Order: sequence, then structure tokens, then C-alpha cells
Amino acid sequence: MNLLTTKESSKWTMNKKEKNIIFILSGILTILILYLTIRLRTSDIALSIVPGWHTTILPLEITWTILTIIIIVSSLLLYFIYKGILKCLTLLWKRLKL
Repeated sequence: MNLLTTKESSKWTMNKKEKNIIFILSGILTILILYLTIRLRTSDIALSIVPGWHTTILPLEITWTILTIIIIVSSLLLYFIYKGILKCLTLLWKRLKL
């Protein structure tokens, strides 16, 4: 019994609020990735001198930028996973109810 073959499963549309949120977050993410790429190519990175220690010390602003990118990407992934699970559970509930 496939849940994704019904007519209801083809209605994976987003409302205007969701589209705006995703558009804004993707714009912020694009700017952060471009900033990070340019900054890493032009910045000084401190490397460890002691043999055997493979540490890289990045400037604080790059560290915060990487952390922000990780948070935004993970929140978008969790949102889409939650929305997919909710949609599957709704379809299952409708089939069991009939």
C-alpha cells in the first residue's frame, strides 16, 4: 500500500508564507556562503607549528559565519523532514479513517 500514489499526495504546494521564509533564508545563506568563500581566500589563517598537531585557528568572524550556515541548513532540513513526516501521517490517517 503506497501512500504517495493518491491524488492528495500530488498537492505538495507551499503557501505564500512558506515561500517567503524559504526565499529569505536562502538569500541569507547565499550571502553568508559568498562572504565565507571570499573571506577564507583572502584571510590569514594561523596554522600549528608543532609537528603532529593539525589545528587551524580561524578568525572569529569566520567561525561565527560557519556556525550560522550550519544552523540555517540544519533548520531547513529539519523543517522539510518534519513537513514530509506530517504529510505522510496525514495521508495515513485519512486512509485509516475511510
